[in-house]
Amino acid sequence: FSSLSREYSVYTITCNNMGENEGVYNTCFVFDTYGKEIFRQRKVHLTEMEISLSLDPGKLEDVRSFKIYDRKFGIAISLDAFCPDYLFMIRDAEFFIQPDANPGKWNSYIGNGRWQPEDWMDSSYYVAQRLPYVRYAINPMMVGNILDINFEGQSAIMKKAEKGDLPMAYIGNIPTVGFKEIIGIEDYRPTEYYDRKDVENRNLIYPEGVLEVELQ
Repeated sequence: FSSLSREYSVYTITCNNMGENEGVYNTCFVFDTYGKEIFRQRKVHLTEMEISLSLDPGKLEDVRSFKIYDRKFGIAISLDAFCPDYLFMIRDAEFFIQPDANPGKWNSYIGNGRWQPEDWMDSSYYVAQRLPYVRYAINPMMVGNILDINFEGQSAIMKKAEKGDLPMAYIGNIPTVGFKEIIGIEDYRPTEYYDRKDVENRNLIYPEGVLEVELQ
């Protein structure tokens, strides 16, 4: 990713599970347009899968925002985006990024009894609405099969909800305002409501796509 940043003169944000001196962490790296690492953030709150893989948690006191062109960014890897203690540490961020790889079916009910896409509203969407300085919350989600593990989800960009917004939703949720864009699913449009009993556990096709937002 460093070489990609340098080749295309872009900032890249990427996550990787790797050893760092005393432990193995799920770490997010930020590279500038010259390919230089300018920031890294370790994941603090681990999932059961990560614990079973013997990953180490980062320290909450090390969580902070960082600047690009005088704009403050905050990163929360997956589960960290659901945790108030973590969000408190980056409450001054203007742009929030939640890199994610969600194992398992997206269009299903999860262990706590909630519809997965409904549960997801408690992360980036909540941040966009409730953290006062956040202008955009960006949630890229990896999809596909890696090491026989399926990863599913809908990448999205959230903003402060306003009258006149086009209502949108993750599959099986009621469309609402506060979304700028959601990656669609083949045969399912984010502007329409689909009854959960009709879409639960169906095999979904996630087409390739790009979400764009101008950061001013």
